[in-house]
Amino acid sequence: NSCRPSGGEEESQPSAAPTSVSAYSCESAHSAPLLPDGHWDEEEYGHARSLKCAHQLVGRAEETGDYERAMAYLWCMVNHTALCDRANATCPCHDAGPAFASWGGDRCRAEVYELLGFSHRKHLDPDYEASRRYYELSLDLAPHACASRSYFAELAATVDDIPAARTALADACAACLGGTHDFLETPTALLVERGASPPAACFPP
Repeated sequence: NSCRPSGGEEESQPSAAPTSVSAYSCESAHSAPLLPDGHWDEEEYGHARSLKCAHQLVGRAEETGDYERAMAYLWCMVNHTALCDRANATCPCHDAGPAFASWGGDRCRAEVYELLGFSHRKHLDPDYEASRRYYELSLDLAPHACASRSYFAELAATVDDIPAARTALADACAACLGGTHDFLETPTALLVERGASPPAACFPP
């Protein structure tokens, strides 16, 4: 039972139907073999229903380059974010910590799309168009998400779309106002490296 989308617009219209397999430990996700076509096998290894596990997989991929595993898990997890809006169901984002405990389906799905955008961008063979698409899907659902805004700015700067990067960074500075600014350091540095000044919105009086 594979739950990886087949591509194209189908990725933005995931099925909300869960499988009947019980959840598994995150530890197994780090070593469970993917199907030959790169899909996550829910029937064999269980539901992809843990944002905490998704964060761990993406974090590990930053060290090992194994973004295929992270993306396969995330594609499956999209299918289960609808559980956040169902009575007596466990939202897959709620296990990531207190900051995520009140999230509904849209906010949870936005986080998964953001991680997919990040994974496509950081992959050893990056797909910047797919990354852009997932960041846009994330921001459609959560327009003020600090991480998605800043990562979108980073993507635009990476592909040398400086006007888009400055606009996105201005939006990110507004979205991150009052919170952590760690997300802003990399896109700001990328703009400076390319001879562009950061937007004035990032330096309020």
